[in-house]
Amino acid sequence: LIGMAGGEEVDILAEAEALGLGGDGMEEDLGGEDENRGEDLSGAAPEADAILSEPKFLVGQQVQVLKENGAFATCTVVAADKTEMGPMYAVKFQDGLVQSLVPEEDLSV
Repeated sequence: LIGMAGGEEVDILAEAEALGLGGDGMEEDLGGEDENRGEDLSGAAPEADAILSEPKFLVGQQVQVLKENGAFATCTVVAADKTEMGPMYAVKFQDGLVQSLVPEEDLSV
């Protein structure tokens, strides 16, 4: 790569190598590669018995959901689905807000 500095051409790669940057044949490890050649953005894997197991809460059932601040809020189950990550729910809070993809472990009676 050639750049311009003060009106004269500069070989940027040669300059980087002179500073000890790169040039050693080693590429920076940016992570994200494993034996499956992909990133794991999902956190821990679900329990073996959770995969495609039947949801234990019914549509229309009133439940408590664990919120980010550690408090519980009352809501109603409006949808329940079996997924590869275990049962997932859509719940409707008392103020009318609907939240989707709520994992079963965040709900209680």
